[in-house]
Amino acid sequence: RRWIQQNLLKPPASAPSTQKAPALRLSAGTVLRGSASAWILGGQTTWRPRRNAHSRPPAQYLHKAVLLTITDVAEDEPAVLVILTGPQVGELPNGGKVFFGGLVPSERQLLQISGSYIWGQVLLPPHMLQELLLKGALEIAHGVKIQEVMDAPLSNRWAVAGGRLESINDAAAGLLGDEQQRHWYQRYLGLGLEKLGRE
Repeated sequence: RRWIQQNLLKPPASAPSTQKAPALRLSAGTVLRGSASAWILGGQTTWRPRRNAHSRPPAQYLHKAVLLTITDVAEDEPAVLVILTGPQVGELPNGGKVFFGGLVPSERQLLQISGSYIWGQVLLPPHMLQELLLKGALEIAHGVKIQEVMDAPLSNRWAVAGGRLESINDAAAGLLGDEQQRHWYQRYLGLGLEKLGRE
């Protein structure tokens, strides 16, 4: 009798949900943060932003990154973002420091945010940002203001944007990602490991 109740009288299993995620809409100036584990080994190939029509390099530069949306973002439109945690890649004649913001040059060459100059941007095709958010590769830093991020040292900005390592496994993955990211900057930007530091 108990077997009958447990197996034959079970209510039918509910069908898997086919409900779609809400359409993505973000305002320009929204702060995002990169995962501490999803970008190890460069992330899934389909997640990697393109540098050009023929190149989609590994994306360790998004590991524990803080990013800013430059334009309003809708689900069916490309997303334009800039990295706020990139290393210094140059210096202006007036002494202003120039930081890495992404692999794709922007129309204005340099973007000035809170007194910092940023070269490059990250371009994501339509629907890609929503996929990265759904998979946890990127997260929206709710309630975080851009000035709070920019006032912090580069090495602290991910934490200021709400980034947390919740377990020993997270911490181990984070350290591995940090090391891979330093080597990525060395390979693709020609920056020495000593210049990147080990903060």
